[in-house]
Amino acid sequence: MPWLSGTRVVAILTLTLVIILAGCIFTKDSDGDGYPDEEDMFPDDPEEWLDADGDGVGDNSDVFSNDPEEWLDTDGDGVGDNSDAFPNDPAEASDTDGDGYGDITDEFPDNPEEWLDRDKDGYGDNVEDKFPGNPLEWADTDGDGRGDKTDVFPNDPTEWWDSDGDGYGDNQADCFPGDRTEWEDQDGDGYGDNQQDLFPDDARYHMVCSECNGTGKSLEKDYLKCNSSGLLRTGPEYGIRYELVVTVGNEDTEGGVFKVEAWVIHEGKELYRGQDEHFIDAGESHEFVIIVPHSISHKKWPNIGQGNLRYKVMPPSWVVGGEIICPVCEGTGKE
Repeated sequence: MPWLSGTRVVAILTLTLVIILAGCIFTKDSDGDGYPDEEDMFPDDPEEWLDADGDGVGDNSDVFSNDPEEWLDTDGDGVGDNSDAFPNDPAEASDTDGDGYGDITDEFPDNPEEWLDRDKDGYGDNVEDKFPGNPLEWADTDGDGRGDKTDVFPNDPTEWWDSDGDGYGDNQADCFPGDRTEWEDQDGDGYGDNQQDLFPDDARYHMVCSECNGTGKSLEKDYLKCNSSGLLRTGPEYGIRYELVVTVGNEDTEGGVFKVEAWVIHEGKELYRGQDEHFIDAGESHEFVIIVPHSISHKKWPNIGQGNLRYKVMPPSWVVGGEIICPVCEGTGKE
């Protein structure tokens, strides 16, 4: 090829070399990371050159290079800081109810008012559970401090217990919390209106006079003379019980059957009543012992002493005259 002379070959090679050199001279790499500025998405950062997800954070430092919403994971839990509710806690990442407690430790993750249940009864300690330390209780409807499970009167803040099971609370409603047959005492005489007190509106009386049977009159009688003394006895030698002891001495010249009735009064209320009878010869004495049942033990009678004992002796009698005003009830027919 005559036209490809030596001079022309040299010229072509020289031009090619100039073009190559020009390319090297005019291709810029500002940060020297080996990526030309026109290809480097971070031309001034030698550590970065690519941003696959376009979030403005280079792929080398972007923990989530394919997620434009995330780039950092401070606690290393695999959840990006932007969506991690607890970016510094590797054990927590979400807080569904927004109460500030992570879903993993929050025992009520869907309830913003609750997060802890110490007694494991299924009710949160903050609002739901009024007794956070008691797994058997959580509600207190009447706000009396007694859980609804054990409160016999869950809708009455003045009552919560009914010892005798009569339906009347021990605190205020039931005047006789140990007697299921009685609960009210209108006149305050210590005798229940249902059965014990025949005169519930008059505190002076509670029963019909046993001498005249309510008539207020009786035949004139004479009685055997006697003396008596009473004792409320208790102690270890008698077990858990009280004994009402009345000693009667026959001071007359003939014998007869003496009757004794004894009872215990406490704070205006009769706690127990019993009676007994026995033949006593002239000049002799007898100790009447009325045993209080174990069900009414002294454990249920606080601060009971001799001053709480009452008794009466009914000596043998016989008619000596006509009708008179009853000496026992003084004509009222009541006692």
